[in-house]
Amino acid sequence: MCAQLGTALVNHLEDLQQIRHQALDDWLDALVAASRDYPILNTPLHILKVGIDYIKTKDQGVLLQLPQEQRKLIRNILKIRNKE
Repeated sequence: MCAQLGTALVNHLEDLQQIRHQALDDWLDALVAASRDYPILNTPLHILKVGIDYIKTKDQGVLLQLPQEQRKLIRNILKIRNKE
């Protein structure tokens, strides 16, 4: 169940682009706090955080915090053209 939640969070990054930045930060903080006992969510939440950082800044440099496979995932979800 937790793995499915993590996948859903990442897969719906595109839907978050219309949300106010402060609301994104608050939502992410709440998710991180609620998931402390579920280490299986660490990776999806990290990907989500980086995706939210990109949404807020439009700076592809923030994607470099992730391994190449995860950067590719975010680029596909958010329809970002590769500048690497």
